[in-house]
Amino acid sequence: AGEAQARVDGQTLKVSVAGLPAAEMVADVSGLVVVAEDPPAVLPRGGHVLEAMTASECLVVLDAFATPTARAANVVLPIASLAESSPFLWELVTADP
Repeated sequence: AGEAQARVDGQTLKVSVAGLPAAEMVADVSGLVVVAEDPPAVLPRGGHVLEAMTASECLVVLDAFATPTARAANVVLPIASLAESSPFLWELVTADP
């Protein structure tokens, strides 16, 4: 992790190149919407991320699968999976032999 400089309105500002860890980014969020993703499964320290997400006032998840994030949500809205929404896959299933 390092620092870089940016010029904004004639002033030189130092900015962090690394940014914040995912758990810290969502720690102060009151509501969060997650679409077709399971952040704790793909991010480092996923358990901390899930704890931070469930600490929010409202966690809404749109997913086709019952992921750990969906199980922790206040509201889960179903969405179509690739097999249900892809016209190419539908043509393969319905094509004449």
